[in-house]
Amino acid sequence: MRQKAQGDLNAARQSFDQHVAIFRRLAAADPLSVETQLALSSGLTEVGDVLRAQGDLAGARGRFEEGLDLARRLASANASSTSRRRDMRVSLN
Repeated sequence: MRQKAQGDLNAARQSFDQHVAIFRRLAAADPLSVETQLALSSGLTEVGDVLRAQGDLAGARGRFEEGLDLARRLASANASSTSRRRDMRVSLN
């Protein structure tokens, strides 16, 4: 998001937290939606990035691990998908 690029980490955190909250609700309503799970994982990574930049390393690690767990589940569910394996690699980084 633009807020993060502009250095407004508090605003970026609020936006990414809203993104995560929306996709948590959508994922609960439709747990089989790969797109929703991917969006949630991406949002968790973004929140983790902001938390890391703010110095909250424990909070960042929690978000990164949650996003990685989602990526691993998606990769396991479709082991032949190069996209899901790539998503998991990105989460590992």
